[in-house]
Amino acid sequence: MAVLDVITVPNPLLNQPCAKVDVFDYELTRFVGDLFETMDAAKGIGLAAPQVGILQRVCVVGFDKNRFALVNPRLVSGSGDSYFEEGCLSIPDLLRWVERYDEIKVEAQDLKGN
Repeated sequence: MAVLDVITVPNPLLNQPCAKVDVFDYELTRFVGDLFETMDAAKGIGLAAPQVGILQRVCVVGFDKNRFALVNPRLVSGSGDSYFEEGCLSIPDLLRWVERYDEIKVEAQDLKGN
């Protein structure tokens, strides 16, 4: 696995649409491992493929002891509103209060396409 370079604003790749993942193979598994390693090295709790310059619908999340990858994620629903102070690895050294849902339902595939 490798630590990848995280791109930062105003890189135009961060505003581009991402392609759906159709191939679930070793390369995807390796890439997700690289995303986790990069997220951990940067002390983040989430990282998406476009943040390392790959325009695919893949992200990883890790908090407490929970870690998971989402392939082709789609927000199905959300409820409740809360404000959280959060940062973004692509906007270093900046924290902002943002409004988020308290609960969400997401549909996604795993690394095997399930």
